[in-house]
Amino acid sequence: MKKLLLSFFVLLASFLLIGVFTARQTLQSVPLPPSEKRAEAVSLKKKESFTILLLGTDEREGDRGRTDTIVLASVSEKSIQLLSIPRDTRTAIPGHSGQTKINHAYSYGGTALTVKTVEEFLNVPVDYFIKVNMQGFTELIDQIGGVTIYNEFAFESDGKAFPKGSVVLHGDDALKYVRMRYEDPNGDFGRQKRQQAVMRALLDKAVELEHFDDILSAVRNHVQTNLMASSLIYLQKNYKEARADIKVLSIEGTGKNIDGTYFYSISKEEQQRLSALFHQHLGMTDETPLKKGNLH
Repeated sequence: MKKLLLSFFVLLASFLLIGVFTARQTLQSVPLPPSEKRAEAVSLKKKESFTILLLGTDEREGDRGRTDTIVLASVSEKSIQLLSIPRDTRTAIPGHSGQTKINHAYSYGGTALTVKTVEEFLNVPVDYFIKVNMQGFTELIDQIGGVTIYNEFAFESDGKAFPKGSVVLHGDDALKYVRMRYEDPNGDFGRQKRQQAVMRALLDKAVELEHFDDILSAVRNHVQTNLMASSLIYLQKNYKEARADIKVLSIEGTGKNIDGTYFYSISKEEQQRLSALFHQHLGMTDETPLKKGNLH
């Protein structure tokens, strides 16, 4: 079991895939309506290429929250493609007028609307999702006794000071560390980098521990997915070679203040470029039945 879990960590190279392992143990499966972007459901048993949307949410008591992290991954037998979509990306949200930040979709309509919004934004089907509440990671970090990271510059977040250099983070402080973005010269991209550093440190420490399954139980109540146990078995069996070839895509845009609100604006040409890359990786051709998206 431990070997299976660790290979999945490598497989999709994202901290949100901790959710896959938790779901593997608890089977907290949440249904998702079939994608309108596909004529028929994808088959992992047949080794077909697929997509999975990785969502990191910041939910608090009495508040559904918003998605802090949105990563779309496409997976083939031989390779993985990852795209991190900035939470401030300006786009249309199905069923709502005008355009707003893409992470508002979750507060408007939860996971289903977030999936729909990403599908329309890139004109790409979303076959699976994994949603992890960031609060689960604070419990996990406490469970393993904290993590050590290198902080690139000194800052303060929610009353906690983080000096430059080596810092040991425990649960609540780790969450404060990854949440900060306004003092970061790189904004949301800087925060994403800090999130990745913390999760890398968490993974490095967690894989050394013997009772890995027990540790993952700390976050099982914070994970939702539409992946079933059988799907995870086929992932391990049919897609394990993909871990040797992981490509991270970049999304080019421009930061803009519109009516006093910051947005990350993506051109239609950039949307089409990214859409084409996903279509190519998924093996979708001009003949593949695909509903046209809302590229603006």
